[in-house]
Amino acid sequence: MRGGFMSSTKIPAPFPKDDKTWIDVFRLEKKGCDYYPYKNDKGEILFIVYVDRSLKERKGEKSVFQGSYDGERYVFENLWNKIEGWKTPLYRLDELLVTDKPIKIAEGEKCAVIGQKLFPEYFWTCWQGGRSNWKKVDWSPILNKDDLTLVADIDSNGKGKEEFTDLARWLNKKYDSVNVKQIELPTFAEIMNWHKTKTEEDYKKKSWDVADEWYPQYTYEDFREGCLRAVVPEPLGEYEDINSDIESSKEIKKLIFISKSSRLYFDIEKQSYFKDTELNQLYKRDPKLKGLATTKLHKNNIPYVDQQTFRPGADQIIEEGNLRLLNKYKKPQFAIKADEVKDISIFLNHLKLLANEDEKIFQALKDIIAFDLQFPQRNRTFAVIFYSGQGTGKNMFFSILKRLYGASNCSFLRLDQLLDKFQPFMLSSNYLFISEIDSTGKDIKSKQAKLRELISDTDFMVEMKGVDLIPVTNCHYTIWGSTNEPYPLSLPGDDRRTMFIDIGVTKYEILQKDKDYFKKLVTFRKDPLNIASVYHYFKNVHVISKEFDPNEPPVTTAKDELIEASKPQYMKTLDDLFEGEKIVSFKRDIVNAKLITQELKALEDFSIMRENFTENKVLRWIRFNPKNFRILKGEPYQIPGSLRGRCWVIRNHPFWNQHKTSKEMIDLHFEKKVETPLFKQKDIYDEQKDQIPF
Repeated sequence: MRGGFMSSTKIPAPFPKDDKTWIDVFRLEKKGCDYYPYKNDKGEILFIVYVDRSLKERKGEKSVFQGSYDGERYVFENLWNKIEGWKTPLYRLDELLVTDKPIKIAEGEKCAVIGQKLFPEYFWTCWQGGRSNWKKVDWSPILNKDDLTLVADIDSNGKGKEEFTDLARWLNKKYDSVNVKQIELPTFAEIMNWHKTKTEEDYKKKSWDVADEWYPQYTYEDFREGCLRAVVPEPLGEYEDINSDIESSKEIKKLIFISKSSRLYFDIEKQSYFKDTELNQLYKRDPKLKGLATTKLHKNNIPYVDQQTFRPGADQIIEEGNLRLLNKYKKPQFAIKADEVKDISIFLNHLKLLANEDEKIFQALKDIIAFDLQFPQRNRTFAVIFYSGQGTGKNMFFSILKRLYGASNCSFLRLDQLLDKFQPFMLSSNYLFISEIDSTGKDIKSKQAKLRELISDTDFMVEMKGVDLIPVTNCHYTIWGSTNEPYPLSLPGDDRRTMFIDIGVTKYEILQKDKDYFKKLVTFRKDPLNIASVYHYFKNVHVISKEFDPNEPPVTTAKDELIEASKPQYMKTLDDLFEGEKIVSFKRDIVNAKLITQELKALEDFSIMRENFTENKVLRWIRFNPKNFRILKGEPYQIPGSLRGRCWVIRNHPFWNQHKTSKEMIDLHFEKKVETPLFKQKDIYDEQKDQIPF
């Protein structure tokens, strides 16, 4: 049965082909209704709009209705409107797609039909639902059309023209390929005067359109000339149209509210943060806005997140448990064809120069760059810091890295900025280039602690002026640094957060070999294809060494020297005493901090006495060497003939690592049956090995 008068819960379907019974079902001809079928691109009717004129005769009003098909029967409603996200097709869509005529978009079906009869040289269409419903329309069919003009009704209050102007601006902003114009029509006051002159009666309608009576003062030819003079409405400036920005926010997420901040918004297009007070001030430029901009934004459900992160490879908005996260990471874009790849030897040679021509360091630097680009979602938990004199090209190298990582993901900072009260760089970038690392500045320990936190941690709280603390979670920061100080940091002996490279060459030596060295490097850097070729090499060509570990900084002599220089004087004094075996404890592989302290205080050397050794200092000296470890799982041990306490292995670590829980072996050592120079004098070891209970 195709007829029916019931509402349906079924999904809509196109009207059956060649079936006309719907005309009778909806009693269109019997009531003398005007009706307008809306079709899809195949010409199938999806729904109809009809105007029941009989109601005007009986009740003095016009009523507009819709009908559709549910697959079994025709129903007196538009079922398509119940589909979430469904966009209404333009009237006469199937014809619109194939026409090459200039297109006129009118306000309502009657105007489109009459307009087509009066001006057949144009193609006329409209949308369903009234002039304010244009946001619910599928406008994509106009993308390939060249000549588009909006023809609004002439309303007494001017609302029709305003709405059509908004539509034209919105279409031109949304679709770069279209150029929608608007015809300049007579004013409503002119229509009233012309009507009065012609009929000697007042104009009783509240609007005029092309389906109404025409006047000698405004003829068909006047309309055609107006179409030729139609212009594209002047686009509104920034913050002059909040409705358009709200629409953009829903579609491309222009503005996103960060709820954990209480008052912060992020503008995707500008890649900038705005406070609520700033937005409210800016949107005062919109003459139509009443009330606060932020109130309107939230009432219109602009997108929101709880907090933000940097998550390479993930969507811009991440749903993670009960949290919504704004992913600030933007993937760098490099489009290069195989035949466009250029020689990058200039860059590789510069990288080798920064590595002091050391093949191991050179390979490590290549592995680091490749790892960062091939696995941006993984955390490299160490920073790379270069030391050199002025003018060796460190910043040129960093500027190329910035482009490889994506400029919007990078920030250049001074070490001092890490301790600033406000740290907006943590919200804008996850690749940090830190210059002027200097151990002589203020709060160096705090700066180094912050640096280690940025390198290794994955959750942070960021403070911005006038805003609640903003969580940045489950992300990482990648750090490169530079310094002109030979000892910029104090590193512990077990440091795993720093790769330190001493660039031995000077600017003078570089220019002696090639006076145009830096000019060539600058020229190379300026060519986008060169940068794309470098990216291609490290992203797709370079094979990362098996030895590379993103959690272990490559070893360099410069770092060992820095660690040694980082030791306080009392540790260096203990090193000398240890090497010279100047106290009894230092003649053994296993020591106790309290016993060492007692032996040191018994020495009469003034240079030793003035260090004022304490058990805590001795323990820090022991712990400074990452190879040292406690025996017997940290349980106290009774040193024969001396005190009882926790003991540490400070020499011959490989051997004792195998016997660190063997009290029998430790007893033999203190009984001098396993002598200290175990591996220095193999013959002694061989003589005694039968006594060792392996």
